[in-house]
Amino acid sequence: MDQPLSMKSIANSGVTRRAALRGLGALAFITTTAPCVRAVAQPAGAEVVPEWFRTDFARKAQWLPDHVRHSYTIQDAYEKRMDMFEQDLNDPTVQAQLEKLGLKNITIGQIKHDLEGIPQWMVALSSTVPSLRAEIIKQIHFAYYLAGPAPQNPLAIRCEQLLVFAGAAKLPTPGDGQTGHGLANEGCAAAITRYPLAQVLAEYPEKLPGIEPRIGITQSSKELTGLFAEAAKRNLMTVQTVPFMELQAEQMANGTAPMPASCVVIANKMDGTHVFGMTRVPVGWGWSNPLNRIAVGNTGLRMFAPDTDNMRLAQEYVSPDWADQDHNKHGQFLSQNLVRKDGKIDMKADGTNVYFANALLATRMGKPERSNVHIINFNAG
Repeated sequence: MDQPLSMKSIANSGVTRRAALRGLGALAFITTTAPCVRAVAQPAGAEVVPEWFRTDFARKAQWLPDHVRHSYTIQDAYEKRMDMFEQDLNDPTVQAQLEKLGLKNITIGQIKHDLEGIPQWMVALSSTVPSLRAEIIKQIHFAYYLAGPAPQNPLAIRCEQLLVFAGAAKLPTPGDGQTGHGLANEGCAAAITRYPLAQVLAEYPEKLPGIEPRIGITQSSKELTGLFAEAAKRNLMTVQTVPFMELQAEQMANGTAPMPASCVVIANKMDGTHVFGMTRVPVGWGWSNPLNRIAVGNTGLRMFAPDTDNMRLAQEYVSPDWADQDHNKHGQFLSQNLVRKDGKIDMKADGTNVYFANALLATRMGKPERSNVHIINFNAG
């Protein structure tokens, strides 16, 4: 069986990171050295299930996949999904696809190893789209090891672990809190609050005293921004709010990607905001710089449009190498790429960075705050 890159060689090499940390009116730089490994975070309460999911499971909410909605217990749903993984691995078509993806003889034992620390309720929600079976197995396998220095505290490590799994397994958008139906333009917020954030809040209550529970359930990006600000006042989280152009200038001037591993990002764009998590990159992807970051999030489209609203890896990416434009048609998150049509910016073109387009307009209007990017981290450790 093919294995990820040698952890011994990676750990012995070490990687230096110049991490930008914003304080009140100051900018500090910290250099750290850490191996390119992903700590497997499995707190004592790893099998705790957030209340929102218990509620949706009990009411058989419409957004739930069929095999989950028709299960008697969450454990039953988990076992069904694991059986599906085993069936996929015994399917010659899937095995052939895995070989083309560079993986041979993956076993159910390997999958169980790769899923260490992932809550059963999240495993149960793994996408069952037939055309994605091999890809999901591959990405779950690769998600076990991430490149570059790990986050600085166990809450951040856990949040990153859950984020990467959610993207690898293409978890569906959680449904509306009242109706249980698929969400529209606020699906991106619910995907972040109800998957990684809700689980972290449930597992680490002693490290987050007094935190507002709605951080783990809201489906409104506007409300989430306010909740993060309140958590920052209690020193439970750090919130950096920076106009897009300032982040871009910082990256160009300093040669560093100003996005820490395991942060939540709320970014303004022309038609509203988008919420996503930023994580390290799986080692198995072979990206050249171990300090690259990828965005894990959801498009926010309706649940019932096939395979358009699942969680996904690398919606966006950032890299210390400003010239690194190879992983997305519009380049990295802070790129200046625009496509023009008839003299106007084509907002629907794949090559247009909608965040940059919004920042241009906001700057011209003298209202750079309309391009603000909020970068949120857990403080508690």
